[in-house]
Amino acid sequence: MAFKNTLLFRLFPFILLFILAVLVRYQYWTVHPVLFASPDTYGYYIAGQRLITEGIITDDARPPFYSLILILPSFLKGRPETPILSADFFADMRIIILFQSFLGLLSLAVLYRILSILKFSRLVSCLFTLFTGLNIMIFSMERILMTETVTAFLILLYTLTFINLIKSWSYKKLTALFFLLILIFLTKPIYILLPVFSFIIIILIFGKKKIIPASIPLLFFVLLVFLYSSLNYVRYGYYGFSRTIDFNLLGKILTQNLNIEPSRDNYYYPYLSRYVSAGKEPQPYRFMESVNPLYYLDKKKMNNLQPLVRSVITANFPVYLYKSLLEIPIAMVQPNLEVIEKPGSGSLAHIIVSFLKFFYEKALYITLLAIPSVFLISLSFIKQKNSDNSVWIIIAMIAFYQVFFTEMFGYGEFGRIISVTQPQIYLLVLGFLLKKFPLNIFRLPLDND
Repeated sequence: MAFKNTLLFRLFPFILLFILAVLVRYQYWTVHPVLFASPDTYGYYIAGQRLITEGIITDDARPPFYSLILILPSFLKGRPETPILSADFFADMRIIILFQSFLGLLSLAVLYRILSILKFSRLVSCLFTLFTGLNIMIFSMERILMTETVTAFLILLYTLTFINLIKSWSYKKLTALFFLLILIFLTKPIYILLPVFSFIIIILIFGKKKIIPASIPLLFFVLLVFLYSSLNYVRYGYYGFSRTIDFNLLGKILTQNLNIEPSRDNYYYPYLSRYVSAGKEPQPYRFMESVNPLYYLDKKKMNNLQPLVRSVITANFPVYLYKSLLEIPIAMVQPNLEVIEKPGSGSLAHIIVSFLKFFYEKALYITLLAIPSVFLISLSFIKQKNSDNSVWIIIAMIAFYQVFFTEMFGYGEFGRIISVTQPQIYLLVLGFLLKKFPLNIFRLPLDND
């Protein structure tokens, strides 16, 4: 009886699921023990080298936060010039992989805390955390040198911090919230509007009395964005945060086959016109290579890409928006193609990895329930802005933001990009099934209200 009142007894279920999460990651490692450096890894690593060796604080190719994380081991060892794909590089990257695995496991503790705040039963909280911990669409990214694991952790931490702020207002929590938003933005610029959405929710919940306190960190964020863009302009003649956004929008133009005539005066127009007419692969980087294999060395000509995509997207905006909205359900059920599976092996590790890959690919279809969940949560929040509805509107906003802007600014690999907020998306599904939203008429008897 006394044991049941101990901290160890209360933590035992979480410790057990934590061990299971570690074991399944080990099995995945045995299937694919080799470190994977993607084309994105090249960009982030080289950007990190420039940030360190040249003493600059901005880069037009990649945002700085993950770039600095990648270069940190070699910098601490006194050799930031370490070439990519060298033996020393791979030795350094093992540290990054361990760090990302640690963040992935730590994310489970953050998620468990969020579930407890949402008043789910202990059983449901443990089962959902285990479901997330075994989600190969998420944890597979821990072994790849890309931003997804760091981004997923920061967004979960942002979710918890925002919920705590709503539960109990303090300027310390508000500062922490916007500090996390800055780190998230400096990791992936697609989150540039997340502080604005956060500000709106704060005002909707707390009213006019919090406009000034919430405006101060928001204005600081806007100033940071302005300074970052200005420094990029001074150094590269490029007014923006990352050229990756322009490449993504070019990919959107190619995949949606938008009318490019509005960009007729642009340097790239004749090349793009011939590329489209020839029916070549709708891939922006292949197009740029067709113009010049070393296009990335000519910053002046690359500066023409931003006005091209802006003019085409603006002129075709109704079609662009319509097609993007139609593609949202398709994007939500697209699996993460970065999951690596060893073909032809009958080992236990291979069987486990194959099963998890198959199971979580099929599970993606239930994430479509997040769409009516966002609708129900919004209606409940409009009807009554109580504490529970306020917490759910935060989760709904994060999930909606990720899916919507991934589709609006992306042209492919949706499964990988959306995976960073799969915990929040599945959480909406869980809330829908357990009737956590007052207007919900569907229910599974798995939890106690």
